[in-house]
Amino acid sequence: MNQKEKYSELDEPRKRVIEDHKYFVSDILNESYNGASERIIKLLVLLNSGGIVTVLAYFYKTDSTHAKCLLKISLWFFLFGLLFSSLLVTLDYLICMSRLEKFNSGVGDFYDDKVSFQETPELNGKNTFPKIITIGLGFLSGASALVGVLIGVFGL
Repeated sequence: MNQKEKYSELDEPRKRVIEDHKYFVSDILNESYNGASERIIKLLVLLNSGGIVTVLAYFYKTDSTHAKCLLKISLWFFLFGLLFSSLLVTLDYLICMSRLEKFNSGVGDFYDDKVSFQETPELNGKNTFPKIITIGLGFLSGASALVGVLIGVFGL
């Protein structure tokens, strides 16, 4: 196949292969988009009810000034973890939404013969987003939660 073939230049068997591939990639992107929404809800509920509420419950149970100081620090780490998690899932959601929109746009451009199949990375399933940002936010969130737990345990 020519590297720059347009949709109208393809024979029917090749068009069917590309159609199947298009639906396959579209399904993956839709699952990713839906999964991001689900992760947002689960993560926010888990962090809010798990870390912050627990620290606040112990904070009001203790009379020790030293313990209250450590629990306040622990609470701040949980709040930072919640912030990093919120940024992570928001970014994840926006990336998934953007990839889905680019995919749908790329399909339209391909069918309109504006670009070849090889010129549309979204159709080929190539992800161009640097993952270091999401990995970094995930690490910061996990590290904040871990430090919050450790400091909270010392405050008990």
